[in-house]
Amino acid sequence: MVRTRHLLAATALLLLALPGCASDPQPTKPENVAQPQYAPPLGSAAPAPGIWDWITPSMIIALAALAFTIGSFWWMNVRRGRLSTHPPHTFAAAVAPDKVLVNLPLVFHNDGAAPIVVQNLRLRLERPAGQTAKRIGHNAGRRWEGEPEVPEPLPVTMWWRGTRPEVQPREGHRPLPAAFPVPGRTAVATFMEFGREREPEGLPLDWLGGPCTATVEVKMAHRQRWVDLLTCNLQTERVDVGNYIAWPNDPSWQP
Repeated sequence: MVRTRHLLAATALLLLALPGCASDPQPTKPENVAQPQYAPPLGSAAPAPGIWDWITPSMIIALAALAFTIGSFWWMNVRRGRLSTHPPHTFAAAVAPDKVLVNLPLVFHNDGAAPIVVQNLRLRLERPAGQTAKRIGHNAGRRWEGEPEVPEPLPVTMWWRGTRPEVQPREGHRPLPAAFPVPGRTAVATFMEFGREREPEGLPLDWLGGPCTATVEVKMAHRQRWVDLLTCNLQTERVDVGNYIAWPNDPSWQP
């Protein structure tokens, strides 16, 4: 029993003698004793904390999370996108010396989050550079009786006249032009009819020739000016009858 005690005591002393197994005792500070405080020299102010003293990793993470939350909310709910459309594959037209009607199937796409209100539309027809004027429609075979030079009615601006239910015009009620919204991240299919009547002293409107350069202009509620929405070729040279019917707009189409 005594040997066992001595063996345990020797083992304890050996462990205490090993490096790292014993630590110096820390001096204890007496309680209720005032510790000396640092005092700046006389005539000098204490250094004010800088801005970098307030920036900590936790604050950076919190600010980044707040910025991400605000940016995500703006992108998903407030951001106003861009309105776009695509060249029509078909169109309907009726061409006469005193009146022109064009019906275009247009798909309006809003890639933003906020809705876009379309207030007004118009169609501008121009002749490509180097193209000669010629008569189309049911008067295609008639020559210009008047001035020796071929008239040039283009460019001509055609106003939004109404909305059709399909590209092929039919008899019946036609809704008049009215502003409409394009919701965010949505595409809206429409059939917009544009028209123009001959002015009292104006040139006949059946000298459109073709193909014409057609530009769809749009007036949106959040913009003060007209914006060019689409510019494409319109194969108006195929309009060879006076009826208001649909025609393909593919330049490679063969009857």
